[in-house]
Amino acid sequence: MGNNVKLTWHTEKRRLGDLIEWDKNPRQLKDHDAEHLKKSLDAFGVADPLIINIDNKIIADICAAELCCRADISQMTL
Repeated sequence: MGNNVKLTWHTEKRRLGDLIEWDKNPRQLKDHDAEHLKKSLDAFGVADPLIINIDNKIIADICAAELCCRADISQMTL
């Protein structure tokens, strides 16, 4: 715990096509999960932004990103 690095978070819009899925993602979007997530996105929009690292790799909410790509949404807030 001797390395005290301060992180600075910010949000911005990025093209989904520029983002990279994490190749070790353990979650797979099944059809029934996709339908549930689609209903949630339709009702509430994207509640939480995607989280990416400095290399444009998606490290959180890959399923939402995949579903947005299927729905031809080209840009999201991160």
